Amino acid sequence: MKSTDNRLVLLGLAVAAIAVMLLGFFLGVIPLLGSADAARGREREVNAQNVLLENDIARLSALAETRDADEARLAEQRIALPEDHAQPAFLREVDALATASGAALRSYTFSEPTGYAVDPPADDRLGSGNYFSTTVQFEVAGTRAVVLDAVRRLQGTERLFVVGSVALTPDSAGAGAVADPFDVNTPVVAVVSGEIFMLVSGADPVFVAPEPGSEVADETVAPDDETTAEATP
Repeated sequence: MKSTDNRLVLLGLAVAAIAVMLLGFFLGVIPLLGSADAARGREREVNAQNVLLENDIARLSALAETRDADEARLAEQRIALPEDHAQPAFLREVDALATASGAALRSYTFSEPTGYAVDPPADDRLGSGNYFSTTVQFEVAGTRAVVLDAVRRLQGTERLFVVGSVALTPDSAGAGAVADPFDVNTPVVAVVSGEIFMLVSGADPVFVAPEPGSEVADETVAPDDETTAEATP
């Protein structure tokens, strides 16, 4: 009888020991394993974020390397297609180009700016509400050779200037009694017509047209139907 009781006691102790072990496993080991899995999960997330950050740093580094070149291109584009009329700067450039050729800028005309509709539109941001054009006409005088050189230079201005027509006629003020129209030394007058453009943000464009070569500030005034001026030779 005692032997049976002893076996029962031993069995009970074994069951209790197993229960304690299982309880310790579920209460101690499993939470630790879960914490380890969670830590590994957080590590994977951190590694993934590090990869994204490294990619961003590499992209920003690449942008930084080309920033100066990009800013230079942007500055050129702002000159070619300014946000306002910028006639004073454009006239100074035209006058300088004509003078460099040996020609004289006699007069200029700017028409009222009008909305320029791009068809088909190359960019949704361009429309007649913010993309404007102005018809420009210059009268350049000098010998045939220097006037033709001035016309060539005017087709390469920093400001976007699309030449539409060039009319070349003898200069009655400088020609002699008999002038050979094909002689490079014959005085002629070239009337150069074209368009300049601007990408305006906000209000309608306004402009001012000072005399070429003058140091008039880039002030703005309400646009008239047309601005015409005689340039000082």
